[in-house]
Amino acid sequence: MRLHIRSIFLCLILTLTAAIGLCTGAQAAAEDTRPSAAQQLELDSFVLDTVDDKLVLRFGVSVSDLEMLKRDLREGSAINLTSTVSLSRRSSFIPRGSLVSIEGLSTLQMDPLTREFILTEPDRKAPNRNKSLKALLDSTWSRMVLPLCRLNTLEHDREYVVALDVTLRHADVPPWLSKTLFFWSWDVAPPISYSMTFTF
Repeated sequence: MRLHIRSIFLCLILTLTAAIGLCTGAQAAAEDTRPSAAQQLELDSFVLDTVDDKLVLRFGVSVSDLEMLKRDLREGSAINLTSTVSLSRRSSFIPRGSLVSIEGLSTLQMDPLTREFILTEPDRKAPNRNKSLKALLDSTWSRMVLPLCRLNTLEHDREYVVALDVTLRHADVPPWLSKTLFFWSWDVAPPISYSMTFTF
């Protein structure tokens, strides 16, 4: 009788130990498979301004994880930041047509010889260089300006909408590959959009 009770007690202990081990293993596996924090684009500023006789948009963007971006660049990636801003008349009845659509492009990469981070823009002859990625982005991505239109093309007391779309993508993806692997995202971070209505 004592032997039977002792056997039952031992079986209960072994069962509980195995159950605890399975729960612990499942929890560890769940923790191991949790996705790491993804890179995010952040809009830091968005201001309409006038320069001479033109309406311009001043805005700044940043990334949530600078070290992740730095690691991608050190591994040889070239990254495009594309900013598209459009100006349109606001209308409640018919789809509004864009009066102006401007695109800004900058390419970020790292020089393996000088260990400098480089930012190039199509309309600038000399690229921006800095060994500090933060300092480079603070002087470029944080202070962007895109022209919209001349002020005399706007109508007084009319409502307008300014819309901004920003993408951050790998630059070295061949067009044929992006079309072939259409289900694969080449974004470094999810795109962001912002719009504002104003009366001129």
